[in-house]
Amino acid sequence: MSDTACVRSLIGSVRDQGRRPTCLSFAASDTHQIARAYGGFFSTECLHCRAAKLGGQSSSEGVSFPLLTEALRLEGQVEESAWPYGHAGPHTGAVSYLGTVTVAEFDEATARAELKSNKAVGLALNLGEKFFLLKDQTLVSSDVTPPVARHAVVITGCRARSDIEFE
Repeated sequence: MSDTACVRSLIGSVRDQGRRPTCLSFAASDTHQIARAYGGFFSTECLHCRAAKLGGQSSSEGVSFPLLTEALRLEGQVEESAWPYGHAGPHTGAVSYLGTVTVAEFDEATARAELKSNKAVGLALNLGEKFFLLKDQTLVSSDVTPPVARHAVVITGCRARSDIEFE
């Protein structure tokens, strides 16, 4: 029996953040886009810059989740076409879309339920050294090791499988 859930069709192609620490901004932006059932991309640059400004930071720095949620609640974000990634500011008259984000510790059952309700799940990860040694299509078990990096992603689907073995 397969238990599947997927919102992948509700989001566009994967985008490259480059070397800037904006992965959390991308994840928050994309989950906001899916929550609103918006057909295009919201501007990650807009959300990231507004969060950095709230925190008194440069937009070349990573921002915290509390700053992102506050920026989304207070100022929202414009469409990607009005403020493209890597550009200085929005076009005149761009409409801002306000939103809210819920923060919780990861729970597989809750994530699966959110996906079944056509909602994406943003996930902030603490990565150990083992992550950087992975080859394509490899699964590893969770280890309690000191994190050496952090990364954020959007979970857009899941499928229960009983034939997966962890290394």
